[in-house]
Amino acid sequence: MGRKEMGGWHRLLQVWGVRCNTRRRVSELNLFGTRIRDDEDLGNWYLNLSDFQAFDDIKILDLSDDNITGFVENKGNETFSWQVSLESLDLSWNHLSNNDIISFLNGFYHLKNLNLSFNDLSNDHIISVLSGFQHLTSLTLDGNKLEGSLNISGICALSKLERLDLNNNDNFSGFVVPQGNERFSWQTCRPEVLALSGNNLSNDIISSLNWFQHLKFLDLSQNQLEGSLDIGG
Repeated sequence: MGRKEMGGWHRLLQVWGVRCNTRRRVSELNLFGTRIRDDEDLGNWYLNLSDFQAFDDIKILDLSDDNITGFVENKGNETFSWQVSLESLDLSWNHLSNNDIISFLNGFYHLKNLNLSFNDLSNDHIISVLSGFQHLTSLTLDGNKLEGSLNISGICALSKLERLDLNNNDNFSGFVVPQGNERFSWQTCRPEVLALSGNNLSNDIISSLNWFQHLKFLDLSQNQLEGSLDIGG
């Protein structure tokens, strides 16, 4: 295939949501909205990891708004090569619960960007599960059902995390700092961007923010803050 013909194919594939690398292997696959959320005619999608075996070099996978309800059980707990190579995964706007995500994420060891916004995640167990993902730089949990306080030690364990989005979890009330646990310190809490808008945070949130010593951007809008705030540390 000539260079001109190949360039034409590249442009066509990009329109379809596919990008290839210099080896002409798929590096980015965008399946956003292929099975529109809440479309009863299409039904639920139970994702099978083996369906993506051909994409050995894939780096970016967008499965947002695809009516994904769960995952087909991976017999033998096999880890596929495409899982290891993947760096960015978008599963937002689906119907995934904690158990779905926890069983599915095993094997994605090199993820840098994970978007789980607008699913049905309900507690902080997801944070402890992700603590082993040492390459993760961006985590989005916007619009879920997180309740109560998140243990800050799980966030600090993500040593490369730069951006954490916890917006719009109506019953999320803040962070709990572990007592007597010397394993974690403020030096390891790396997020530079912390989005906490649209939650149920009170003035008590300020004291726990002392752990986020690297913050450059903080959003506390649309919460239950009152009066003046002491931000002196």
